[in-house]
Formats: sequence, structure tokens, C-alpha cells
Amino acid sequence: MASITDHLDEFGFVISTEPDIASRGGNSAQHSAIYYIVNNLNFVGIWNALDIDREPRLYRDSRYWTSQRGHMSRDNLTCCVCALKLNKLYIDLGSLFWRIFKRVGFMWNRKNIGSDDVNTKYITILGRKFKFAHMDWCGFLMWFVATRFKYNPLNIVSDLYLFVAIYSQLEKTARDKDATDGHLNLIIIAETCSRISSNSFLNRFLSGTKILMSHNTRPRIILIESIVHHFILI
Repeated sequence: MASITDHLDEFGFVISTEPDIASRGGNSAQHSAIYYIVNNLNFVGIWNALDIDREPRLYRDSRYWTSQRGHMSRDNLTCCVCALKLNKLYIDLGSLFWRIFKRVGFMWNRKNIGSDDVNTKYITILGRKFKFAHMDWCGFLMWFVATRFKYNPLNIVSDLYLFVAIYSQLEKTARDKDATDGHLNLIIIAETCSRISSNSFLNRFLSGTKILMSHNTRPRIILIESIVHHFILI
């Protein structure tokens, strides 16, 4: 099995070995955040390279579409939020969530993958078609992570919500063995919550979840496989 360090570029970003070199860094924000969380590394340099002109990017290299505006998705940003929280980069976290709040919770991935074309959807209301740009919504778990503190009484709400989310993801995996991104994000969210404010229920649930997900995940690329095995089997 390849080592995760084989996928680190000269700037400290984790990049996948995509067949199409133009897609370099397509999930770099997510994978880099996971790598830095797992190894307890300082994430500030990575985040400063990604958060350009007040819009986070997938990757820092301007030669590739992944560094352009309009591509940051929920899957990628969720792990970045966890890394920012664990690194106690509260100013950066507050700035990011203020921008998300002003966008009514929507992410920046308005463009099609690998293109400058806007990913448009149509909705019919009272017989009329309306066109809009399709973007991810941030979801509640991202906010729960940002507002989690050691003695916050709302932590139990986020723990219960996380339990439902993980159970739903495992149910989805029974039908879709390639649901890897959701697995990784939920494991990282649970680990982040546990590090900030631990309790016996969350710790036992997290331990069981890692085992279940390791048996129900069929990674799509060797990089993900390396991260999953490194994080789950240690």
C-alpha cells in the first residue's frame, strides 16, 4: 500500500493521483485537512493558501481549475472546518462562517467539475421554470463543529444528530459501496467533537463507527485507502 506521504506535494498539500493531470487537487482541501488532523499538524499555512480573496479554493496551484473560484464543496470544506477548530484558529473560523451566513449557508461550488460552466438546475413553480445555480448547503454538522466547546450544553444535541447522520450513512453504504467521502467526513467530525468535548457515549460510538465503516467502505483511490487505514486501524 502506498504511503500518504507519497501524495504530499512541495507545498504540504495532499493530492490524489488522478488520471487527468488537469484535475490535480480535486479533493485536496478535504484530504489535506484529514491528513493534518490525523497527524496533529498545524493547518494554518494550508488554510492561508486555500482561502484566497475571501473565497476558499480546493487547491493552491493556479495552473489547475481546482484553484479557481466556484468549486469549493461541502465535502471539502467540512474537514477544513474541523482542522480550523482543532487548531483553535477562531478568527479564521469566524470569518469563514460569517461568509457562509451571508450566503444563507450555501457553498461556493456553483461551477461544474473541471469547467467554468455554471452547474444550473431548473425548478418549476406554478407552471413556470426557473433557473438557478446548484450549490451544496452547509448542513447542521458544520455549524455544530464550529460552536462546540468543552462545556457547551448543546453538545448533546450535536452528538445525537451525529448519531443519526452516521446511522443514515451506514444505511446508504449498504446500497452504495462507493460512499467514501461521507464516511471520511463523519469520522473526522466525530473525532473532532470527541477531542473538543469527550464523553463515554461518544467515545464508544466513535470506536464502533470506525470499525463498521472500515468494513463497509470501498475506497476509490489509493490515497483514501491510505488515510482510512492509517486513521481507523491505529
